[in-house]
Amino acid sequence: MNQPTPNHPTPPNASFHAPKFEIRYATYAALEKLKSEIWMEFDHEKPTVVVCVWDGAGAVDSINVFTSFESAIDERGADIRVVLREIDGTNLEDQPAIVLFLPTHELQSRVTPDRCGALTDRFIRRLQEQDEETQRIIRSVKRSPVRPGSARPAPPPARTTAERPVFVSGSEPKFPFLSRKQARRAPDELRAPALPPPATSPVRTALTTLSNEIMRKYPADENHLVICAGEGKSASAAIALYTSLQKAVDEEDLPVRLHIKKLESAFLREMSPIVLTAPTEAIYINVRACDAANIVRRTILKGEILEALTYQDSAGVTSRSLSVKELTDLAAENEPIASRSDEDLPDPIALLIPGKAAFHPDAAELLETPGVKERILFSALTAAAETKPAPRARPQAAASTDGESEFMTVAELFALSDADALRSNGTDAEENDGQDPTVANSNNIHQAFDEILAKSSTVNPPDRPQLLVLYGTAGERGAAQAFAAELREAAGLIDVKVSLSSALGIPNAGVALRIDPAGILYTQLRRGDCDRIVNMTIAGGVVLPEYLMRDGRSGKRYLLYRDIPWIRQQTRLISDDFAAISAESLSAWLNQGGYRGAVRALTARPDENLREIQASHLRGRGGAGFPTWRKMELAAAELAVPKTIVAICAAETAEAILSRAPHAVIEGMIIAGRTIGARKGILALQSCASYTKRVCQKAIHDAESNRLIGSDLLNSGLRFDVEIQAVDEATPAGDESAILAALNRKSPRPTKRPPYPTQSGINGKPTVVLDVRTVCALPVIFRDGAAAFAVEGTRSSGGTQFIRIKTAGRSDALMEIPIGRRLDVLAMNTLSFEERKKITGVRLGDQHGCYLSADQFQLTLDEAAFESIGSPLQTTIEWLDDSTDILARVHADLEAALDRADGENDLYRFGLEALLKSIDRLRAGEFKNDRDLIALRNLAEGIRDSAQTRTHRESLIPILSALACFTAEFRARFAKRRFTAKERNP
Repeated sequence: MNQPTPNHPTPPNASFHAPKFEIRYATYAALEKLKSEIWMEFDHEKPTVVVCVWDGAGAVDSINVFTSFESAIDERGADIRVVLREIDGTNLEDQPAIVLFLPTHELQSRVTPDRCGALTDRFIRRLQEQDEETQRIIRSVKRSPVRPGSARPAPPPARTTAERPVFVSGSEPKFPFLSRKQARRAPDELRAPALPPPATSPVRTALTTLSNEIMRKYPADENHLVICAGEGKSASAAIALYTSLQKAVDEEDLPVRLHIKKLESAFLREMSPIVLTAPTEAIYINVRACDAANIVRRTILKGEILEALTYQDSAGVTSRSLSVKELTDLAAENEPIASRSDEDLPDPIALLIPGKAAFHPDAAELLETPGVKERILFSALTAAAETKPAPRARPQAAASTDGESEFMTVAELFALSDADALRSNGTDAEENDGQDPTVANSNNIHQAFDEILAKSSTVNPPDRPQLLVLYGTAGERGAAQAFAAELREAAGLIDVKVSLSSALGIPNAGVALRIDPAGILYTQLRRGDCDRIVNMTIAGGVVLPEYLMRDGRSGKRYLLYRDIPWIRQQTRLISDDFAAISAESLSAWLNQGGYRGAVRALTARPDENLREIQASHLRGRGGAGFPTWRKMELAAAELAVPKTIVAICAAETAEAILSRAPHAVIEGMIIAGRTIGARKGILALQSCASYTKRVCQKAIHDAESNRLIGSDLLNSGLRFDVEIQAVDEATPAGDESAILAALNRKSPRPTKRPPYPTQSGINGKPTVVLDVRTVCALPVIFRDGAAAFAVEGTRSSGGTQFIRIKTAGRSDALMEIPIGRRLDVLAMNTLSFEERKKITGVRLGDQHGCYLSADQFQLTLDEAAFESIGSPLQTTIEWLDDSTDILARVHADLEAALDRADGENDLYRFGLEALLKSIDRLRAGEFKNDRDLIALRNLAEGIRDSAQTRTHRESLIPILSALACFTAEFRARFAKRRFTAKERNP
């Protein structure tokens, strides 16, 4: 973004603030585990800075931080080693760079190179303070008198480097008041007795033999680096390592000779590339290119051993010298075939049992054959039984060791808080037991539900093939239905079950077919493919690779549905069963655990249900983010009856969920109705397709027929009816006051509050208005438990959320991700490298979208972060590339807001018309400088501040966010010339 010059006033972005962040539970647990692992891996006799790196977008940042720490420590002349350690980056994608300081045991995440100097100074101060504290303890111990009958133990004998003393947590230390951190740095008289050195392992013996055999050929007083590599991937990695080592040596201008050795034995190839150094005798295994600079600077220059690279495995060796050309040839000979040509496919593979669609016992061996394993991607062929997971507790940190029990991690504190809440809830339940007659009818409810299961649910035999036809968009539904009909006809007498459902989160898959129980996915199918699939795959047990989904980067094919990246990177708490059920089938929903959450809610008291919702940290998914439990608590406290539950379906994402799982929404409405004492639920459909209405009508009819809703539902003595009401498309989408006015047969205009809907809603009675995306989360909470739901989100907002991703050249994709995921992580997971290079920004939301530039992708998708930028939480993400005309998009947003403008609110409508005229003047080149932009911003802010409803205020978000984040694009129109991508990011 351009900087202001003396001739230009301050750019109009002062009202746009940096976002706030919350860390997810899973991230807390991963950080705690990482601290424990690194603590146990490194010795603590020398101060160490451990910089963590993993594959992904943050690798470059971590390496830059590593080099910055090295430079900062060298400038200060401190005796501190810096280590680059590779870790598993799962649940840490939004935390790079991660740095751990030892022995102070301090962890810093999101470290940037400009902070390394200040962090180094603080680390040095902490070390000095720790040394002073240790010396103070030593002096106090030496001054203390010796107890009668006891004598101070004799000092231990001299030790070699191999007999490094350790602090044994399992034995009682001599002075238990020393923490483990202090004991690591305490003098010998305060340490526990050293353990005897372990016996030499076969691993160390084999690696020592390898080193002696190779390094004895070179003079001991010269610098040598020897790379030992095998064939295939090892040779490819060794090429990159050789280049990096040569570059590091050249930068330091060192007299170092590089050698390459070939490992003939397959015994050592799992550990290659292996690096041997001289004159400092070190053996490093599994060395990567990012370790090269560290090896040269720390081992060759300073003689230090990088312990993170020295763990070993089994071996047996022979070696011969290689040239760089031979090493390149080795890598080329074993290059994956798919990377050379995307057109060649392996022949059809007989992996399935004929007529069963289950994997043959020898399928895994067949997939490992040459020519197949290089082109087919797959995980374990036998998936775990598809049963509902047990309720998951909050992540527990590693057990604390001796001397540190006085400290608690954040994760432990969360778990302790929840345990106290559960104990208090249990006490209340015991005191109030027997007051609600419905609780006494729990046996009747369970008995009625068991009868429904026996009558309606069906169990598919495990050896019966099930063919599930999937479609991604509403436009593909007709083609999927025709394909399913053709597939049934082609199956003929073969005993298969053909169902129709919708794929969730797989863009550009077209009409797809999921073949169970194997779990294979065919994509981009046509009606003419049915006969071949039935005859060869179902009847013959042959997998046809040409129908498998192709990975655009590697050219390989994904065998299993669950291995597709768009499926694997989701956290599917709510949508786990969407692709395995037919939307119109009650029996399919019951087979997947449907209505069990409603049974639990009906057999509990309303106050217990309210506490369960509160413990889940569920917030409204419609945008405002108001705590769901609080809204229900306010409605439950009202004495007026009858009360009503309204589920709004106004957004594209909400309709996609409702059309896939209408019974999930009905079940959620039952739970909400039981919690507040409502007798009626209204499903308010706005701008929904006829298919969605038809699916909902059938779901309500089936639920009524089985007494899941209606009078005396499940023999509980309660009544809860559900009806569908259409809402005029002109009603402001998502504004609950306008939707309630439409349901009350009034003019659908936003109104001032109070009174709130929980006080006066439908027919002037208490009403709880929830978005469909909020309602469908309630069955998961009551089926799996509040802890299992809350652990996936942030501290203030639990669970997952649905987002719709729009990318140019692709069909839309619907995904379920944890609350709190960052935009840059989402971009890394959903865009190819070429697509990411063209991305200049993002538009968040549908009607009232917020624009962000590419340098603000650190925003997390949660209510707190969006509140900090002045926008409600948005669930539609549209990536903008360098061909996007921001001014044209803003002009279209204002025109849409004007079309929806209330006819009686003249001031708001006139203000929008003035904004449109100003945008037209800007596009015509009539703006001269930043003063005109500031006047435009002031006009938009004035309309926003004078608006009487939330909907009107939010309609100004597009222009205000665009002015703040794309100021350069607005300025570029001063000179009547088209804005280029280079000018956007000067």
